[in-house]
Amino acid sequence: ELQKGMKKGGPEGAIQVCHTVAKKLADSTSQQLGWNISRTSLKVRNPENAPDSWELQILDEFEKRKDQGGDITKMEHYETIQTNEKKVFRYMKAIPTSGLCLSCHGQSLSTKVIEQLDTLYPEDQARGFEIGDIRGAFTITRPID
Repeated sequence: ELQKGMKKGGPEGAIQVCHTVAKKLADSTSQQLGWNISRTSLKVRNPENAPDSWELQILDEFEKRKDQGGDITKMEHYETIQTNEKKVFRYMKAIPTSGLCLSCHGQSLSTKVIEQLDTLYPEDQARGFEIGDIRGAFTITRPID
């Protein structure tokens, strides 16, 4: 969907997809599969995607692994944890920053992109990335019966 938005409307089209479609896709897939699927980052665009304490710990671990030469494309972590008297399966997969990401998350953004981001995401922190950075992570949670 993101690539379609980029082809149709450039970075501004991609931002609209992220703003309107990405959450709906994650929510509908979560509902279909019984998983909670989302994205998070150390530098979030939308404050609703801020990492919880477990996600923050894993994102920090991913950064340490990257600093030690780890391959971001292979970074993932999963475990079963105990919360509120429930067992929960948690999974995270790092999202590497590629060239396409820089149109909306890079250091040099167009004026139109900046204006759109400032309007849609007034608390945006997800800028200034470079190729090879960890943009964030996909995160999946599922209670275990």
